[in-house]
Amino acid sequence: MKILKYVLCERNEDSITVRGDRGGGGNFGDTTHGGADNGRDSNSGTINRNDKTNDTEFASIYADLETYEAKIPYMYVDTNGHVTVGIGTMLPSVADAQRLAFNKPSGVRATAAEIKAEFERVQRAFAKNKAATAYHSPTSLTLTEDTIKELVRTHVDADRISLHNRYSDFYDFNLGIQVALHDMIYQLGSAGLGKYTTFNKAVNDKNWTKAADESNRKDANKARNDATKKAFTDAQAVKDAAEWQRDRAARRSER
Repeated sequence: MKILKYVLCERNEDSITVRGDRGGGGNFGDTTHGGADNGRDSNSGTINRNDKTNDTEFASIYADLETYEAKIPYMYVDTNGHVTVGIGTMLPSVADAQRLAFNKPSGVRATAAEIKAEFERVQRAFAKNKAATAYHSPTSLTLTEDTIKELVRTHVDADRISLHNRYSDFYDFNLGIQVALHDMIYQLGSAGLGKYTTFNKAVNDKNWTKAADESNRKDANKARNDATKKAFTDAQAVKDAAEWQRDRAARRSER
C-alpha cells in the first residue's frame, strides 16, 4: 500500500487527555549501547535496530498520536483543501482513496464507484476552517480501526528511517525520547523537523536539557509540547543520576 502524504489534524487542547510519562524513565543507564548518555535505562531490554518499529514501540507511538491527533474514520477535507482520512492520511487522488478498504454504513465493502462519489462529495463541500466532523453524512464511508492503524504504521516506519538518518544514535534512545521524536516528525514532517537546527544538534549531542528547551512547536498545544519536553527532561535526569553514581564509585575507589 502506497500512501503519498500525511497531514496534521491536531485535537483541540480542551479535548485531549495527557497520558503522563511517555516511557523510558527508570534507573541508571546501561553501558552496552551508550547508556544514560542516550537516556537508555537499565530496564530497556533488547534494542530494536531494524528499520521497522516493533509492536511495543508502535503501541507507544500510536497511543501518543491518538492523544494529540484527531482520528477521523471517514473522508474529510483539511484546511488546505486536501481530502484526508484517519490520523492525518492525505488522499491526493480518487485512485489513492480507492486503494483503501472503505466500508459503507452497513459494513459492506464500498465499491470503487462509491469511493469515487464520496471523495468528490467531500471535495465539493470544502470550506476554509470547516471542522472535519462537518463533512460526515449518514452515508459516509469509513475505515476500520485496523486499517487506520496500518496506515499509521506505514507512516511511522517511514519516519523511523528518517529519524535514524537524522540522529545516528536514534536506536539507542530510550522509548520516551523515540516517541517524542516520532510525535514531532509526524506533526512537522521531515523537512519541518529539519528546520529545528539547534534542537537537532542538541539531540545528536545528547544534551537533553537543551533539547527540552528547543523542542517547543508553535503549532502544537501546550499539553503536547509539555509531554515532549518531559521526555527529554526525564532522560537528562537519568543521565545525571548515572553520572553521579559513576563519580561516587570513582571516589570510593580512590580511598
